[in-house]
Amino acid sequence: MVSAIQVSGRILAPAKSSWNGAKDCWIEFSEVNGLVITGSGLGVIDGQGSDWWGQGAGCDRPTALKMNGCNGLHIEGLTHFNSQKNHITLTDCGNVTISGITIEAPEDSPNADGIDISHSTNVRIEHFNIGTGDDCVAINGGCSDITITNVVCGPGHGISVGSLAASEATEKVESVRVQNCNFTDTLNGVRIKTWQPSAVKISDVTFNGIRGSLTNTVVINLNCCKTVACTNITMNQISIETIKSKASASSYCMNALGKENDTSPNVPCLQ
Repeated sequence: MVSAIQVSGRILAPAKSSWNGAKDCWIEFSEVNGLVITGSGLGVIDGQGSDWWGQGAGCDRPTALKMNGCNGLHIEGLTHFNSQKNHITLTDCGNVTISGITIEAPEDSPNADGIDISHSTNVRIEHFNIGTGDDCVAINGGCSDITITNVVCGPGHGISVGSLAASEATEKVESVRVQNCNFTDTLNGVRIKTWQPSAVKISDVTFNGIRGSLTNTVVINLNCCKTVACTNITMNQISIETIKSKASASSYCMNALGKENDTSPNVPCLQ
């Protein structure tokens, strides 16, 4: 069974001063299988997040659009502005396609991830433009078979596998593909991010056809946990520069194993 929602205008969040809803999310779909949400280029979700951002990164703020336990999900043709926190969150979802989306928020909007994914499988994100104050896409624990392709990211913190195991938990991420993506004026580019100490198993991650210019000098950052190596990490046709004057782009590796080809800057631990 397919459930369809057409967004043809602007959905505007209540101002913070008149907010009476839950603090964890604004719009939520839970355990709806076969859900299709389309905007046809006209649908807008506006979180009016600026009143919330001044509270700082650690405060309770709602995610704009949360999908929980939705299988066979398809989201297409929406524009998201200024979420209070994450713009789109996927949790415990499977067989998901999100395409043709634009996400915009200022580069100083705290924790305003574009798409945040956890405990989900077979997720495809494609043909996106994302500019925000945090990760364009964040892939968290319990994820597998994630494909991100043809995404333009900037400003923001790039595309991240992490943060993982901040409380020393055991987590796993596997089969991630990031390909044909461009970064413009982002803080990070290619990044795997874990907390130390932790027991996080990350494997089968491929970055292919990545281009960009970053505000940071470390443009490739593979920060795997000390106790469990990241394995089968592949980088192919990567060219990322820094826009910092009189500085050279560099890479950083912590316990990452794999291979690289035609990658600039090169990543010594993958050679």
